Amino acid sequence: MISDMFNKSDRAFYRFGDILWLDKISADHWVKFITNKFEATGKSIPSDICLQLVDEIQNHPYYVQQLSHIVWHNTVKGVSPEILKSSINELITINALFFHQIIDNLSPTQIGFLKAVRDGITQMTAVKTMNSYHMGTPRNISKNRSALESAEIIDVSNGNITFLDPVFQIWFKNTFRN
Repeated sequence: MISDMFNKSDRAFYRFGDILWLDKISADHWVKFITNKFEATGKSIPSDICLQLVDEIQNHPYYVQQLSHIVWHNTVKGVSPEILKSSINELITINALFFHQIIDNLSPTQIGFLKAVRDGITQMTAVKTMNSYHMGTPRNISKNRSALESAEIIDVSNGNITFLDPVFQIWFKNTFRN
């Protein structure tokens, strides 16, 4: 969506400046930063648990900060795996209403498409896949893929389809288990 502001000729900021694509902040950087912040407040988080925190939400800066705060809030002295797990569940609960709103605006075939993405399916137009996930015709699949990408729910890069929001992905997997 933001790239459209700068790349589409009918937009106000067309070719306004150089576009810089930033890499994710490295897990090592996050671990050092988070462990230092915990220590500064008299709490501790073991490096392996901190790395798990960062990995679980795929280095997503907003969620790393939000989850770190929840973990910190739920910790008296030191973080345990149980505290991390319950904090992840709390993070999902905090965002669940937003995720329900996303799902409420999707068609059954779009939800089927997301279920296939959830399961790592790569051949979306295979007859077995279309039938198993109730995705409709190949044309329907193409339209749904474009709509989900435009809505910034999925990302299509180098032929791989992934969820853009890692917490939505966890919530989706937990909510749509079948």
